[in-house]
Amino acid sequence: MTRGIPPVPETIDVENTDPVYSTVADLRTIGDATVRVSNDTNKTVAVTIQTAAGDDRAFSHPCETGAIILSDTSVGGVVVSGFFPSVVSSMDVPAGDTIYASVSGSFAFARVKGVAAEVPAAASELAVAWTFKHRGD
Repeated sequence: MTRGIPPVPETIDVENTDPVYSTVADLRTIGDATVRVSNDTNKTVAVTIQTAAGDDRAFSHPCETGAIILSDTSVGGVVVSGFFPSVVSSMDVPAGDTIYASVSGSFAFARVKGVAAEVPAAASELAVAWTFKHRGD
């Protein structure tokens, strides 16, 4: 984790229904961050954006916040295209779908939490990629 530099895009193994977490993004010099999360499993995964204060790098007291932005996502069987702000910080992401989430404000750290609804097939994973906009850009 390097201040002001987004984590390298990563894949996170999802082997069972235990929570999995992305690399922590250091937002201390960032104005806005966007993360793309792709569910490359064969099961629905609950994706949550967690943020933390400057003294909580270990996420001892995470805040589940952030705005999920839908992009070509199936919501109740209807495919939603484009960008639509949502008031939720957690979303059940169907197998094969991708979501975007935005984090802004005074949070120092952020990460993605994923919890599969059922045990997925072997070699299942979440793909996570962050983009930052620095303050003053």
